[in-house]
Amino acid sequence: AARYRELGLWRETPLWLMLWDQADATPDAPAVSDITRTLSYRDLAEASARRAAGFVEAGLRPGERVVLQNQNSVDFAVNFFGLLRAGVVPVMTLPAHRINEIAHLTQTAGAVAYVCHGHAGGYDYRDLAHQLRGRVDTIRAVFVDGDKGSEAAPPQGDPSRLDVVPTPDPDSPALFLMSGGTTGLPKLIPRTHNDYRYN
Repeated sequence: AARYRELGLWRETPLWLMLWDQADATPDAPAVSDITRTLSYRDLAEASARRAAGFVEAGLRPGERVVLQNQNSVDFAVNFFGLLRAGVVPVMTLPAHRINEIAHLTQTAGAVAYVCHGHAGGYDYRDLAHQLRGRVDTIRAVFVDGDKGSEAAPPQGDPSRLDVVPTPDPDSPALFLMSGGTTGLPKLIPRTHNDYRYN
């Protein structure tokens, strides 16, 4: 770690700042696309800031863990950077995971919320969210992209609220990735702001 700092490889900044730096450098360049829309770097940073403020206003606190299960989409990028900007640690999952994996990862991480799509890829993630609430008592909130039902959509908020969010320690976990396990259930790998930005 000392050598990486000496060489300037670890920047000692939060991971989310990568997006904001790029938005300053090339605001109008396309950042992310899916089959329905494209966002420029400026648009992605602004949407992520509104989402971050919404997560803060919804009661998520810096350092808390949130399970993120989105399809490969613009919504994924907005949710991911929104969680990071709110100081919340996303627990990354795959769209193919079902209740056994999601409940295991939620319990292992001590996650307090779950973010997913409503219906995508032929599967209704709202059913999974309902099962998750019944199995894991740490879950305080569920946010469903594209949902018109009983669960809340990922929130939007006033980005000026983000001024109160402390800058995370760059050696603290920015996110949790998964590794495949020989036991059948995935294991969590913490990645820090410093090491993942360098990666």
